[in-house]
Amino acid sequence: MSDQSNTSGDQVSQEINKEVQQVASKAGYNIDGETADKIGDGISEALKKFGGSFGN
Repeated sequence: MSDQSNTSGDQVSQEINKEVQQVASKAGYNIDGETADKIGDGISEALKKFGGSFGN
C-alpha cells in the first residue's frame, strides 16, 4: 500500500469520526474522540462489506 492511499484512508477515517461527533452532538450526546473513533471504525467496516474498499 502506498503512502498516498494510506493518507487518503486516514483522511476518510478522520472525516467519518468528525461526522460521527457532529451527528451525536445534534442528537444531544457529547462523545469524546476515542468513542467517535470506535464508532467510525465500525461504520467504515460496515461500508467496506457493502461497498468494497471504502476508505482504502
